[in-house]
Amino acid sequence: MIFTQEQILAVQQANLESLYSLTAKAIEGFEKLAELNMQVAKTALTENLDGARRALSAKEPREFLEVHASLVQPVGEKAMAYARHLYEITSETQKELAEVAKAILTEGSRKL
Repeated sequence: MIFTQEQILAVQQANLESLYSLTAKAIEGFEKLAELNMQVAKTALTENLDGARRALSAKEPREFLEVHASLVQPVGEKAMAYARHLYEITSETQKELAEVAKAILTEGSRKL
């Protein structure tokens, strides 16, 4: 079977568009992940600064230990929340990539 120049160009164009779609979805997922990490970093910075200020203003050792305990206690909850958000982002991105790939394969099969 011999392909015409137009057919070859059409296949190349379709491949380029497919690559663009997949790359765009991957970048969207990366942007969401970067946004989550920036939010976590900003929150941690603010909370650590606040905790340090409270610890430095403690007048007694008991107050200092209470401040320390109040900072350490929610760490597990925050880690779980981060893990949930991370899972949501990766799951959503994977689902979107799969949908794009399926559409690409369906269209390729249809053309064949």
